[in-house]
Amino acid sequence: YFTAIEEAVKAGRIQLRAFRRIAGSLNEATALRRDPLRTPLLEKGANSLLKLNEQLVYGKLDRGKARAVATVTGKYWDQLIRSRAAILDEIGARGRVLQSAKDQETKNLIKDLEEAQDRLAGLLNQDKGRPGDQPHLEEVAKTIETMENAEKVLAVKSLEMRKRMTARSAGLDDVRSALPSGTALIAFSTYEAYELSPPEDNSPRLEKKHFFALVLESGAGDPWAIRIGEEVELEPLIERWQKEAGTPPPVLPILAKKAEQQYREAGLALREMLWDPIAERLGKEIDRVLIVPTDQINLVSFATMPDDKGGYLAESGISLHYLSAERDLAGFQTSQKLGGGLLALGGIRYQQDENGSALIPAKDCETLADLRFAPLPGSRLEATEIASLWTDSKGENPEPVVLTDSKATESAFKKHAPGKEVIHLATHGFSAAASCDEEDRDRISEMTGTDADLETLVNADLEANPLLLTGLAMSGANDRLSGSSDDGLLSAAEIALMPLQGVRWAVLSACETGLGRIQEAEGVLGMRRAFQIAGVSTLIMSLWPVDDRSTQYWMTRLYKARLAGASSADAVRQANLDMLKNLRKKKRPTHPYAWGPFVAAGDYR
Repeated sequence: YFTAIEEAVKAGRIQLRAFRRIAGSLNEATALRRDPLRTPLLEKGANSLLKLNEQLVYGKLDRGKARAVATVTGKYWDQLIRSRAAILDEIGARGRVLQSAKDQETKNLIKDLEEAQDRLAGLLNQDKGRPGDQPHLEEVAKTIETMENAEKVLAVKSLEMRKRMTARSAGLDDVRSALPSGTALIAFSTYEAYELSPPEDNSPRLEKKHFFALVLESGAGDPWAIRIGEEVELEPLIERWQKEAGTPPPVLPILAKKAEQQYREAGLALREMLWDPIAERLGKEIDRVLIVPTDQINLVSFATMPDDKGGYLAESGISLHYLSAERDLAGFQTSQKLGGGLLALGGIRYQQDENGSALIPAKDCETLADLRFAPLPGSRLEATEIASLWTDSKGENPEPVVLTDSKATESAFKKHAPGKEVIHLATHGFSAAASCDEEDRDRISEMTGTDADLETLVNADLEANPLLLTGLAMSGANDRLSGSSDDGLLSAAEIALMPLQGVRWAVLSACETGLGRIQEAEGVLGMRRAFQIAGVSTLIMSLWPVDDRSTQYWMTRLYKARLAGASSADAVRQANLDMLKNLRKKKRPTHPYAWGPFVAAGDYR
């Protein structure tokens, strides 16, 4: 077992080193295809690691071997820390260097990339260019190539600049020293292993994905590992929990009570597998848990899991907060100049003729050209109320910037967001598909390269750039086909290019803003990633559709707690507790649909 782990760590180190040699010259889509944790070199030691830790728990090892297990667990986790989110690290560092560049050549290159993104967005928003429109497809393909070439040139440019900087990748020792007292760090991961025995019909043994967690508690020198279970066991529990959490309970009290009970059953089943085995071993002094999720665990709100007394984990006395990677902890110690003031957007006019803004039923699949957005009347009051709370607490220097109606444009956001302390966006989020044609999507998944037609190649390129198809609706979003350059769809790719270093909070008060395509070692490829690349410290986002009125109440409680001095993690918890208290006071169901969709990721402070 020890040899297997040592060899896996060595292989993972070599693999990561090889990736870093080429990563500096790759655009993000190409780098994601070469994810350094996609191959199972480091994974090969995971099962041995878990078996040793199980022997440790059951008291089957003497003191010397127990010490050796702790040492090898630390070595394994150290390499996992250095490998996780390696592409996000690369792209984020690249962006920070480029945004700080003063030379005109770099500025021109960034402008070229932004212009290519704008051209591509305009082309994708058009109703023409459907299957068979060859001239349109050729123009899209040419624009994607221009955009990717600009990214590559910028990558090389930033690499040259970064060679002058000395930076060391953080590992377990850095994370341990940055872990605050009373805190536990829980990092989830996976490995794949073949079935132990061949099937009875002599068919080939299948690889099965297994989930496990690595845990480090402040004040405890040694980390430990624990097995969670197989994907075939865990993911159905997550899917069932998601469905129950994200479905609004009926208005009729007797049906609402039944819906809450169904939720509690789903939540308890998930909690028993995902949380309980870890929580049982945590020290009693732990009052904060930092979670590094992986795979489908990215979609779980731990605070909403039911307890055994009719309440929820949010009420357990523990603050629950999310990180993209363990080494984020070490990064929080790096001093950076914080921004000042608040930018709040809400009550956005998505089209000039508001009478035509009736909600169009959402389809299972929508391209960018299909998207339409209904008014959010409660979001105007939300934005103005938060601005009022900010002024009462911080004064009018600088005065909060509030953008509503037709003033809440893409260009206004890009102008006012840099340099702020907090950005609040009360609007619709979107996540579109490159194509909704089932045959086309099948061709994308089966594409082998040059044998594919142009349309398939174009859509495959778009699918490989998830930040292009995810974003936020701004003013004029429903009128974007009119030809305006400010098209109303603020893509995650555009956000990622913005200089948002110093922004402490970005609050995405919209539906499902924490979702996106999941890549195991890199996390969620959506707005969460975009704001991180841009430099935002903490992102507050939703994991399921949100109710306009409930969100307004929750957000005001969030800001009251924050402006009273609460940390990011504690402010989220306090908003949850206040809303639960209010629901119970009114003798209403406490189903988490209304109070639990929002989670915070990034700096816990």
